Amino acid sequence: MQKFCLSAVLLFTGLAVRSQQHLLNVGDNFPNYIIRPVVNAPVKEYDIVKENKKYLILNFWGTWCVPCIPEMDSLNRLQEMYKDKIHVIAVSNENTDRLENLLRKRPSKLWLAADTNSYLYNGFGFNYVGQSAIVDGNNRIIALVRTDSINQKFIDNLVQGTQVKSSAETGIASQAPAADYFGLDSSMTNSVTLCSARPKDFGSGSPDYSKTPFAGRRITYFNVPDAYLYNVAFGKKSSETFYEPDFHVVGAGKKIVCFDLLGSPGLEDSIKIIMQQELNEMLPFKAGIEKRKLSVYILKRKEFDTSTWKTSDAPEIFNMFSGKGFAGKAVPLSVYADYLASQLFVTVIDETGLKGKYDIITVNDIATKDEVLKENEKLGLTLEKAERELEVLIIFRPLN
Repeated sequence: MQKFCLSAVLLFTGLAVRSQQHLLNVGDNFPNYIIRPVVNAPVKEYDIVKENKKYLILNFWGTWCVPCIPEMDSLNRLQEMYKDKIHVIAVSNENTDRLENLLRKRPSKLWLAADTNSYLYNGFGFNYVGQSAIVDGNNRIIALVRTDSINQKFIDNLVQGTQVKSSAETGIASQAPAADYFGLDSSMTNSVTLCSARPKDFGSGSPDYSKTPFAGRRITYFNVPDAYLYNVAFGKKSSETFYEPDFHVVGAGKKIVCFDLLGSPGLEDSIKIIMQQELNEMLPFKAGIEKRKLSVYILKRKEFDTSTWKTSDAPEIFNMFSGKGFAGKAVPLSVYADYLASQLFVTVIDETGLKGKYDIITVNDIATKDEVLKENEKLGLTLEKAERELEVLIIFRPLN
């Protein structure tokens, strides 16, 4: 059974379920709200309605957010250039200790505020950090934008009174209703659906079917770029994915879609191969595997390292990671290597020789390459640059 459904697409990724309260939007007056605490300013709190007379940029970020750090540096430079016109307050939901620790390592003239209950973040309905609200001197919200869109030209337009275009992604909850969106039950044998409609109450991601009757034979993704489905199907990271030179010229690979595949019982070992075949039939662009020589990092134990790696006694594998670090129980080193690859944006190959499953914890004060490498060194590990021939994913447009 193969189904298609088409309608308008909205972008994605809320991390918290939001209530039905009114979200702050362009044209609204900023509410009577005092930002507190501010950790590195002459004042400990800031009443925007009473005190703001400039263009205020509220940048929502986190110390764990890799792209947020250079965005903060850029905002710092822009504030210096336009100090009489703009004022930046960087709002994080982290506690003051973590923000103060950041400032010791990376001093900043931007005011850093701790909004630990995420009141403002949820009030604007932002779907992820790295986005900003722009408030004018009359306390009217004039734009909600991606922070990486704020550059000198953007500020010039802002202070000259030219209307700036909103680019933020907002307002989508992340929790799905209990009912099966695709209308499947465990008695069904096979089904595939590619749908460009975003279900109203869904965010992005993939349900876990491991403890359901669908275990091993169902793959579902909500609201992801269509090209990303090939990464899932072929098991390749972004650093191992290549596009033909003209692939993105027409915007291919960026459409947000929903996908659901159910295989017949007994085909669990072939579900990813089936997914590859179905995607190559359903999508207007194709994908395949070829070998290429890549620059990689090799994960090794430090020379002369004599530390003992004790195998874990945890009953099952668990791991989670972000820019804040890695926390794993009973994980093989290959899983930790995948974490390093996600933070360093390059393929990492495990050649430590450690074959067991281990408890591994790292803690990054800031989401930077240097922090990741420093924490890796603490484990008695090192990363060496090398070139290796690897199988990579090629995404292309067919000639016809």
